[in-house]
Amino acid sequence: HVHQPILLLDFDGTVCLGDDPVWAYADAVAESLDRISAATLRAGLTAFLERGVGEYLDGYSAVQQLSVGVDAAVLAAAYAQSREHLAAGGLEVWAPAGLADFLDRACTDVVLATNAPRRGVVEALDRLGLTARIGRVVTDAGKPEKMPALVDSLLGTRAPHLLASVGDIWRNDLDAPHR
Repeated sequence: HVHQPILLLDFDGTVCLGDDPVWAYADAVAESLDRISAATLRAGLTAFLERGVGEYLDGYSAVQQLSVGVDAAVLAAAYAQSREHLAAGGLEVWAPAGLADFLDRACTDVVLATNAPRRGVVEALDRLGLTARIGRVVTDAGKPEKMPALVDSLLGTRAPHLLASVGDIWRNDLDAPHR
């Protein structure tokens, strides 16, 4: 195992594609807003997702920043509600074309690390046909702060060049492995 390469994958926006989870989050937040604020949230998220308008890390941070004045507890509850929808299979998501076949052929330890909670992630991986292809799932990963420690623990005594990380946010997924 000392010479086995490691492929470290992110979940949302990398392995699990589609805007439905972000929209489920936005809709859950919008339930706590007045009509005008909810419309502003939806318009801002649409502009970001369709045209890249706004300085947001991803759709989830767009929802948070567009929800001015919304209590953190409300945001957390809305996120949990959106993850329940994901777990129940009520949201349209898909894996990148060819990912399952690639993982079947890759001679690597495959690890998925996500800031998302376990609920929703494991169910979606199962529906996407990826559960058996991923050796370890790390949820609530605390990226980017805890990413250096995760990279160190995954590498152990392996040489750093044996780890490749794939994700959609440099700061969260790629910076620590690159360093």
